[in-house]
Amino acid sequence: TDQDAKVEDIEQRCEELARRGAFIHRLAPAQWPDGTVATSYGFRHALHQQALYHEVPAARRQRQHLRIGARLEAAYHAQVSDIAPLLADHFERAHSPARAADYRRQSGEAALRRGAAREAASQLRLALRLTMTAPDGPERTRAELQVLMSLGSALIVLEGFAAVDLPGIYGRVGALSEQLSDASTLIPALCGLWNYHLTQGELGLASGLANRLAGLTKGRTGDDASMAARNAAGVTDWLQGDLTRALPHIDHVAGRYDLRQHAHLSTVFGEDPGIACHHYGAIVRQRLGAPDLAERHFQTGMEIAHTLDQAFGVAQMLWSGAVIARERGEVALVRTRAEELIRLCEAADTRFWLSGG
Repeated sequence: TDQDAKVEDIEQRCEELARRGAFIHRLAPAQWPDGTVATSYGFRHALHQQALYHEVPAARRQRQHLRIGARLEAAYHAQVSDIAPLLADHFERAHSPARAADYRRQSGEAALRRGAAREAASQLRLALRLTMTAPDGPERTRAELQVLMSLGSALIVLEGFAAVDLPGIYGRVGALSEQLSDASTLIPALCGLWNYHLTQGELGLASGLANRLAGLTKGRTGDDASMAARNAAGVTDWLQGDLTRALPHIDHVAGRYDLRQHAHLSTVFGEDPGIACHHYGAIVRQRLGAPDLAERHFQTGMEIAHTLDQAFGVAQMLWSGAVIARERGEVALVRTRAEELIRLCEAADTRFWLSGG
């Protein structure tokens, strides 16, 4: 085809330049998910690339970035998230803010899933800035909602539930959710505010938010929102000293949590509901005189956290594991878990649980 001929012609020209050692050299052949196979070439020095790049007129550069981004989207299709940072860069340079913002968001969420919270927050802040340059309307509102929810989750992992930006972020999410009549985003916003006030020791405000969450999820069992609402109610009961009242919430979440179904929820709520349930469940059971059940909660929570490869979740469980060991007077086990917690927090940049260790 004409397109094949163009590719072959470009390869031939690049091959001649590479043989002469002029600017570029040959790399390994590349194969894209759509079946495209071509020899790859790279610049011998970044200065060569920069000099040639800036020789291209601005309008033409913009068009080329748009064409490259669109071609990569088509080539990667269902696997497009694998190259989200690259696509974000092309669409930013193409002055296509909505598409660039979407790929920055995807990059941030991917970083958050692999535990790189600082990188995630950086990508998501870029996504938010790009989103706000898009034309006003429902699409921009939904995009802003998605970015803010993920940014809230990243800040929880990076700075903890009392991060100074969280009230503003979740307040904005709540307002946008009300505007769109979207309960699926309103509930994570309320959970974020609940966690913030709880961490600040404002139990009255936290209790009110937990009650509102319970009302919004009444009659729902096992779905994403009800799991988070149940945890909010149970943790509030625990910290208000009503341990027996917390038990039905612990049993509800523990009995319905499915790792395959709920593994994505840490990017929505900032913490995994299964890990959170076993975290406070271990302490409640220990305080009620059931050390075997407490240890079982600890072990199950650790298994979930390790399976998800979540440093924040592992730290969460190590802290509760050290607390229940202290309650039992097992000094050596307290030290072991606390030292492991400190090492993990320092290595993984998970600062929230460090002081507890």
